[in-house]
Amino acid sequence: MIPDSDQMKFIEVVETELISLHERNISRYGLRLLDFEKWYRGWF
Repeated sequence: MIPDSDQMKFIEVVETELISLHERNISRYGLRLLDFEKWYRGWF
């Protein structure tokens, strides 16, 4: 569990990582291209 005092920073870090995802770095998170493409279409 993330302490209340750290929650906003945690959200900021996660959002930054999500926004920076692209086809060449998705393997860092164990994602397959098809899964990434499906997520990307729904997110943006």
